[in-house]
Amino acid sequence: MRLTYKILILHIFTVSLTLLFMFLIYDSYKLNQNNTYKNQIKQVVTLNKEFMNKNILYVKKEVNKIKPLFLMIEQELKTLAIDKNINILELQEKLSKQFDLNKKQLSLEVFALDKDYKIINSSNSFDIGYDISINKNEKNTLDMSTKKNVLRQSAGVFFDAFDQNIKKYAFFKLNDSSYLGISIIFNFSQKHKEAFNNLVLSLHSKLNYRYVINDTNNVDYTMALFINKNDFSSRAKYYEKVYENKNKSPRDLSFIKASKEGELYNIQKENILYTYVPLLNKDNKTLALFADVVLEIQSDTLYENIFFQKTYKHIIYFILMHLFMVLMIFYFTTTYYNLEKDLKKAIIKNQDLVKYNKNFIANMVHQIRTPLAVIMSNLSLLEYFTDDKNKYSNQINASITTLSNSYENLSYINSYDLLLYKNKRINISDFLKNRVSYFDCTANANKMNLITNISDNIFLNINDIEFECIVDNTITNSIKYSYFKENIYITLKKNQSNVILSFKNRGYEIENKETLFKKKKKEKNQENLHLGLYVINLIAKKNDIKIVFKREKDFNIFEYHFKI
Repeated sequence: MRLTYKILILHIFTVSLTLLFMFLIYDSYKLNQNNTYKNQIKQVVTLNKEFMNKNILYVKKEVNKIKPLFLMIEQELKTLAIDKNINILELQEKLSKQFDLNKKQLSLEVFALDKDYKIINSSNSFDIGYDISINKNEKNTLDMSTKKNVLRQSAGVFFDAFDQNIKKYAFFKLNDSSYLGISIIFNFSQKHKEAFNNLVLSLHSKLNYRYVINDTNNVDYTMALFINKNDFSSRAKYYEKVYENKNKSPRDLSFIKASKEGELYNIQKENILYTYVPLLNKDNKTLALFADVVLEIQSDTLYENIFFQKTYKHIIYFILMHLFMVLMIFYFTTTYYNLEKDLKKAIIKNQDLVKYNKNFIANMVHQIRTPLAVIMSNLSLLEYFTDDKNKYSNQINASITTLSNSYENLSYINSYDLLLYKNKRINISDFLKNRVSYFDCTANANKMNLITNISDNIFLNINDIEFECIVDNTITNSIKYSYFKENIYITLKKNQSNVILSFKNRGYEIENKETLFKKKKKEKNQENLHLGLYVINLIAKKNDIKIVFKREKDFNIFEYHFKI
């Protein structure tokens, strides 16, 4: 497969992986936000339900306490022989004082009703004209009041949205066309309202509470839990307005739906999430109510919606950008493919040149070996048959030694990665002494001596050819870079962990120490070959030999640390 297609496939795979990763992050964030909203809603609902259930239990307890009070009021009404013409305000004041309702944290309302369930007179003028049959509990209680002079209590209690009071109703039949109504009001209602307001403020959410009422005509409608009494002239006017708006808004329908289904219900409108939660059922087991109570929670989702919209845009931009990049990659990789073909041809050509050069060096090394051996053997014969070793003989020996060393370096560089140089245990003390003797003539030719301090019987596990390269190249390098007529000091010693081989010569300070062991070294705008040190570096790396070079006064010191 062409590299162009490989790169394109890799890019498409990377983009797909990135998009998948982005989607997972986006989905995770969205899920986390949903969970956050759910937890917030759950917390609000839990606190509201706990508050309302606790208050319902308290109200039930207080309602049970006033049952005997209704019986005493019934007896008093019978004693007074009340008829439809009684003064409502006087009766309300008399009953309140007689039963000392203020001390009991209670108050009383008295009202008169006609046969059509309409309040025609009341101690609370706001209720005059109100048709009480709208409330199923009260209508059923009135319908069951068939006996005269009997006070019948209604089931449960009534939470008055106008006065924010809790009331308990009872009805006293006067005749077939008129009734007397009694409502006992619990004055602790105001404290409960304050506690409820504090609860709402502490939740830091926009909340709306409404009653969901099913009237005697089986019509469902909603009513706010708290209504401003000053907005209406009477209770009857409020209900007239409610019935005028029988075409329910979607919001009212949401309250009714949550009440009917008894489950949490969500609606998203623009940047607001509306959650409808049934809090109290009118037929709950604790205390019967006149209506269901449903909570609306409004959650602002503006920030999240903006974030999601931006994310969609960024994803689209990301895809378009990478489509453009795919086209660019196709263009450049096609161009690169053509260059690659030319490069491959050039590489093959260079490989052939390297192979040719390597073969040439191998042939040259082979060609040098024979004449060099002949020169060395004939020079040895000449020295053997001639007692007088003059300076020319020493110089010839020195030159042959240098040439031989260069030959060995070329041979090693050409073959170190092809031949296996096996290590063996050798006596490097004796080995070093022999090599020093070999270089005596070279040192003498340069008017210097090789001064040794070699400890006896030091053994190392190393290849003898490679060890010889280290010694020969370092001695050659020391002779080459020493001052004229200066001695060279060679030391071999052993400690607990290492064998240290040291070469010390007085000479010029070496520049560019960082390139000391490179094959080529630039000195004074010239490039010089440093095959000897380069070969030493190859051998040191292979055998884990630590090389230490330092300058002390006028001396250059090379140290080789061999691990025992």
